[in-house]
Amino acid sequence: MVNDNSVQTSESQGPDQSESENENGNENGNENRNENGNDNDNTNKDNKNIRIYADGIYDLLHLGHMRQLKQAKHMDKNVTLIVGVCSDIDTRKFKGQIVQTLDERTETLKHIRWVDEIVSPCPWVITPDFVEKHQINYVAHDDIPYANNQKK
Repeated sequence: MVNDNSVQTSESQGPDQSESENENGNENGNENRNENGNDNDNTNKDNKNIRIYADGIYDLLHLGHMRQLKQAKHMDKNVTLIVGVCSDIDTRKFKGQIVQTLDERTETLKHIRWVDEIVSPCPWVITPDFVEKHQINYVAHDDIPYANNQKK
């Protein structure tokens, strides 16, 4: 399991914002709202660290993956984004062929500025024990289950 608890600085990541984003990482220019329209002054009033877990295959990382990770990271203030990377065996079993190995997919995610921690490999189905072990507050995942592409 890879567990990188360090938050990368802007020096190691390059510029922390695009020119069209304000200092809060949103594009609408309203400093009191995050990119999801949540009022930053009314959410997470206690300023507690919120741990959000997002898992996936992340094969050939693309814009959709990047938007998913950014959206999860910007759900509130003080979010720690934990990203789970599915194993090669589980991915082939439940979804189908992949191009990149688990190590390649994990290494790619290490360079994404919104990712704080990585669990690799992660379980295909998360359990209450997994949630407790990683102190997860919320899980960010689509509601469409992966098809089993195995031939019977």
